[in-house]
Amino acid sequence: MPGVCSSRNVGGLIATVVAAFALALPVTGFAAPNKVTTFKDEQGWKLQVDGRDFFVKGVVWGYSPRNQNYTYNLWGESDEFIRNVLDYDFGLMSRAGVNAVRSFNIMPPEWVTYVYREHGIMTVINPLMGRYGYTIDGKWVPFTDYSDPRTREILLRDSLAIVEQYKDVEGVLMFAFGNESNYGLSWSSFEIENLPEGERNTAKAVYLYTLWNEVVKGGKALSPNHPFTIVNGDIQYIDLIAEHVPDLDILGSNVYRGPSFTSLWRDVKEKLDLPVVFFEFGSDAFNAREFKEDQPAQAKILKAQWQEMYNKSYGNGEEGNAIGGFVFEWRDEWWKYLQVENLDIQDNNASWSNQAYLFDWAEGQNNMNEEWFGIAALGQPNADGVFEARPRMAYDVLAAIFAMDPYTTQKSNFNAAIDNLDMQRYELMGDVRQLKMAREEQDSILRFTGGSALAVFAVQGTQVGLDENGLENGLTWTDGQMLFLDFGFNPNEKLSGQFSLNILGNVADLEPLEIVYGRRGLPITVQGLRPPIGSIPGTPATEETELILNDRERVEIYDFSATYEAENWDYEAFYNTPRYHWKYEGDFFGLIREATDIAGSDIWNAKPPYGLEMAGKNQISGPATIFRPSYWFLP
Repeated sequence: MPGVCSSRNVGGLIATVVAAFALALPVTGFAAPNKVTTFKDEQGWKLQVDGRDFFVKGVVWGYSPRNQNYTYNLWGESDEFIRNVLDYDFGLMSRAGVNAVRSFNIMPPEWVTYVYREHGIMTVINPLMGRYGYTIDGKWVPFTDYSDPRTREILLRDSLAIVEQYKDVEGVLMFAFGNESNYGLSWSSFEIENLPEGERNTAKAVYLYTLWNEVVKGGKALSPNHPFTIVNGDIQYIDLIAEHVPDLDILGSNVYRGPSFTSLWRDVKEKLDLPVVFFEFGSDAFNAREFKEDQPAQAKILKAQWQEMYNKSYGNGEEGNAIGGFVFEWRDEWWKYLQVENLDIQDNNASWSNQAYLFDWAEGQNNMNEEWFGIAALGQPNADGVFEARPRMAYDVLAAIFAMDPYTTQKSNFNAAIDNLDMQRYELMGDVRQLKMAREEQDSILRFTGGSALAVFAVQGTQVGLDENGLENGLTWTDGQMLFLDFGFNPNEKLSGQFSLNILGNVADLEPLEIVYGRRGLPITVQGLRPPIGSIPGTPATEETELILNDRERVEIYDFSATYEAENWDYEAFYNTPRYHWKYEGDFFGLIREATDIAGSDIWNAKPPYGLEMAGKNQISGPATIFRPSYWFLP
């Protein structure tokens, strides 16, 4: 019976309500933190999470919509929107086998736990430690001076505060500090400027690496359940790392050496004897030489890189120090080239040159396109307002590779499987997605939304004409055709609108019965003079003539409207073509009967889509019916 609930079902009902309420809230990190450790024996290094082997199959993740840049703060949005973004992105990543992310904008603790529980993906906590400037005692300093005692004190304090905040958060994989900070040694001091040119950055680097070790050592004391690392630019200053950062658990590095990491594995094993995790590596998906998207080139490079990493992992008879990495990057970012300009377009400009990427390298030319590194392209917003990720060929190739475990699959088997990947099939999948996205992009800029075709057939006459010439010769016929095409446009999230085009065929001559829209296409006669026929060129124009102009103004904008939504105001624009309308006042049904009787046609029983319009009664003493069939169509 409706409205009746038995007592034995109350407990289940309460449990369902509580569960639904819990899912509507961000996850709070009450669970115990994961215990993440490194392990080493004669076969190499492993990373382990809660006692289970964990090879890092990660991506560098961030969410930057179109028209936004590095200042965009996802975490300032509503919980509902944040959840929609995370479920969309991390759902796609999880389906590809991604198990970890690194983000430049540190994810709040509750969301770190949320993506771990809901999608099984762990997070690296990565304070940048002044890499792009820092606030020191309330003053913004654009170039961090790692030799300054007060700066070192503040960076150490703030970094350890982040460790304290995240040490017990479920879903944290490890702590990493900086981002290629060895490439950002830009400050100046009197002491350093007196050094020879080639030694200046080495002296500065000592300050950086000693500070890094203070942070790592202090962090490990606070959070013994997590490994600690840095994000170095390649293995520059590896000897300084060996000397000044002895407390490292893992060497973290950003490496762009093309399809192979060459001697890096051996160099790290000989000088540091640490496991290696790449915090950035990969390839862009744009061919600067051919100036077009190149999904196969990106996919082939990533395939080769991961195959090498698998071979260099534990138990495969080589260096055994690869524990995985984070592909740069998950989704294209449209702000990377100019950072504050052209945020609504994807720039094709290459920023720097790297000969290791031979598929588009040319002598003296840049070939690395910063806005094209995603294994997914930046698409349009979906129904939830989340900008979609359109997976590229690389996504499918990585999904196939990530399905293999280098610890449990024999070396010969995973090499054979990777070598035999059906790259043509994955290329076709990428091409289909690319075409679909291109169609969606084009439709958003200008899309056809529908239209209508209008045919006009009219007969008109007067009582006098009928009396004198009879029915057949006393009536005149006219016809016309008109087409309306409707378009919509939405080139970016702020601008949208629509317009209609009117296209004329023949124009029905309905005057004086009716003045109608479309009369601009009626022929007009121009009076003038011309030279006599047969006269020689240059003879003065003396003979009167008439010129009839038939093809005039056949295409016209019928109406237009647009809305631009700015942050604090909206601007609306519209345009409507002036048109003539006719209105009949009087005995309309009597008029129809009269016209029907005179014309002898059964217009009274006309069915849709046929319409019927009548001229004013003072103009009618005979048949004057206008039939207007209209046919509507959608694309």
